[in-house]
Amino acid sequence: MDVTLRIDVKSQLFLLLSHLPFTISEDKRLDAAIAVSIVNNELVDGCFDYDIAEGKISCRLTASFRESTIGDGLFEYLIIRYNLTVDKYNDRFLALCKGVISLDEFIADKE
Repeated sequence: MDVTLRIDVKSQLFLLLSHLPFTISEDKRLDAAIAVSIVNNELVDGCFDYDIAEGKISCRLTASFRESTIGDGLFEYLIIRYNLTVDKYNDRFLALCKGVISLDEFIADKE
């Protein structure tokens, strides 16, 4: 899975972005939209973006460096947080989209 790190100097933000490695079939897109919304409500940092027309889910993390000294700790935090977030939710999203679990099971499986 490709991960992009962008630096927006004007906004003074780091952006870490990646697309989950599967596409949601049209018959599961509404369920996926609900699931992404539920997961985003649980997250402390970062979010999942969902393009319902394309059936694509992306993971996005941002960090401001406004009035800050940029150090290795920020990059380490972004990478660790990204890995933890994707590891926790990727398989759940995939199981929902493949019909292995229902939306009700996805909702009930809050860890």
